[in-house]
Amino acid sequence: MIAGSSKQLFFNTKFFAPLIAAVFLRILPLFWSAEVYDVTLYRHQAVAVLDHINPYLYIISPAFSTVTQPYVYLPFSMFYAPALLISSQNLGIPFPAAIKFVSIVFDLLTGAALCLALSKRSIGNTLKCAWLYAVCPISILIVSFHGNIMSGPTFLTLLALLFFTKADDTSKDSRSFRLSAIFLGLAIAWRTYPVLLLPAFLLKCRDKHSALRYLLNVSFPVIITSLPFLVANPVPMLKGLVYTGFNGLIGWHSLPLTASGSIFLHSPFYSSLRDLGILLTNHTHQWDKPFFFMIYAAVLAGCWRRRSLLELILLIFLSGYFFLTSVAQQYFIWIFPFLILWSYREALLYAVFGGLALFFMYWSIYPEILFGVFPVIRLSLSAEYWFSFLTVAFFWLYIGWLIFKIAFGKKNELPPALIRFNFSTHDRLARWTERGLYLLIFGVMLMETVFVLNLDHYQSWKLSRVIPI
Repeated sequence: MIAGSSKQLFFNTKFFAPLIAAVFLRILPLFWSAEVYDVTLYRHQAVAVLDHINPYLYIISPAFSTVTQPYVYLPFSMFYAPALLISSQNLGIPFPAAIKFVSIVFDLLTGAALCLALSKRSIGNTLKCAWLYAVCPISILIVSFHGNIMSGPTFLTLLALLFFTKADDTSKDSRSFRLSAIFLGLAIAWRTYPVLLLPAFLLKCRDKHSALRYLLNVSFPVIITSLPFLVANPVPMLKGLVYTGFNGLIGWHSLPLTASGSIFLHSPFYSSLRDLGILLTNHTHQWDKPFFFMIYAAVLAGCWRRRSLLELILLIFLSGYFFLTSVAQQYFIWIFPFLILWSYREALLYAVFGGLALFFMYWSIYPEILFGVFPVIRLSLSAEYWFSFLTVAFFWLYIGWLIFKIAFGKKNELPPALIRFNFSTHDRLARWTERGLYLLIFGVMLMETVFVLNLDHYQSWKLSRVIPI
């Protein structure tokens, strides 16, 4: 049975169950969530902006009280945390719940976009994918427990792919081409990582002129929403963007650390292996990014002709997961919606291996994220190390296998439904969507201009201090 239209899809009662499950599983953890780590950092950023202090100067890190870090993203994303802080105070909602609720909304929108993209497939196939996304532990852990906002740019990046798939900049459907570029530009403006995907999109454009138009449309929201800071004084912002700190605790560097605790905790070799893991982290962190960009260039050069855009996106993300020394936990949400489009089976395995690795890493390193206001339940130190070592090792090896399979296996294009779905038939909706995005871009620029003009006659730009919070 074929789902004839998106209307049939969303009004099919079979999809109510995964929708209710997705909402329930993501909302439930909000009732015991605590303000820790990234959520605390969001509050610090919000307080800095509301106090008219330049957030690109150093602020207190929530994870390590003696370490400072600047705001490391473009200005576009600067105002959502202050807006949520004000809203939570006025509505009497805990700030962690407000932050996580927005992350949940974007995560659910990503699932809805996936179902719409697959709507021309059989109802059974689409329903299966809907259930997988609804119960995916990676999404639930990151948006509902961790509270990271990474689901927002992931949603925008997915929209960029969906619109690009059926866009033709030489026809009346050129609006889809522009919308794809604007969505990708907004994703880059929110979190800079989608810029890694820009060369893949450009390489898949019809010709050089088409690629140039796409590049200009992508650059528009990035430049416009950064203009006030660039005009006032670009140095603090640029320093923040190139800031490199410790990214995360999942990656091949973590294997010696967890192995030392799981196998040799009570032996003379424990301290030696632990020191080896720390040494690997400190020394390889300096060269892993240049090495990754060599791999990145090789992927683009060797695969852009024989792999689809979807597969290029998967290879770029997976290469980062596999070759970088350490990867922050929230980064693993990037790939999941794209992997569902590519292969349900591989997405299921990724959800299982990745969910287990994230869960035990949170439990052993950041238990407050999982338990919130409840007392932390701990296993023995050796058992926690064992679980972390095994789950991270299997996840890392699976990522390596997935890279090999995508790079050298049978080419897998996007589902035909993505091409047959004709957004241009809803011309009024398309037109108002594009206008709304331009209004958002210029609205953010206006807010930034007012903010910059109120920075105490630019004295805040010249200060270099820790913000007292």
